[in-house]
Amino acid sequence: MDNNTNEGGKLMLEHGNITSKLKQVMNNIKEATDGKVSIHGTPYATVGLRVKCLRQVFGSLITIKSEMINVNEKSVTFKSTVHLNDHNEGQILLAEGYAHKSFADVKPFLKPSIIEFCQTSSVGRALGFLGLIGDTEVIPSAEEMLLGGATIDANTNTSDKQSSKKSKGGEDAFAN
Repeated sequence: MDNNTNEGGKLMLEHGNITSKLKQVMNNIKEATDGKVSIHGTPYATVGLRVKCLRQVFGSLITIKSEMINVNEKSVTFKSTVHLNDHNEGQILLAEGYAHKSFADVKPFLKPSIIEFCQTSSVGRALGFLGLIGDTEVIPSAEEMLLGGATIDANTNTSDKQSSKKSKGGEDAFAN
């Protein structure tokens, strides 16, 4: 057993039990009243809500990185990673997610923002693979579902319309 796990195999660093902190983040997402949209009767947590709840528990101990790994006249692809910042171990990769968007498959009014939507989708997928999925048991975020053509149900709470916006290919503003 390495120095960073206890007998139950849970990641233990100078920050405490990572598993229990992630459960706290999940609970915060599920209890949130803002930052969710209803799509086909299912509440989806926005990426912005998930990042907000992650920051409330971990603060700057988490770094989210995004990299545009391909862009051309037909499509764009992003890779996003979530890292735990540990003073002894450095950055420990917790999850990664990819998103690929084809310009041909996107509604015309979304085409000017396809790079931002793709980046947000890749961040959402990384957070989903980390287990931060909100009330659903699926990986796609609200933004990804909408980009795929789903529509928001009437009377949906959309007070968290701003997703986690970052400069393309950069780290998030709260990272060390």
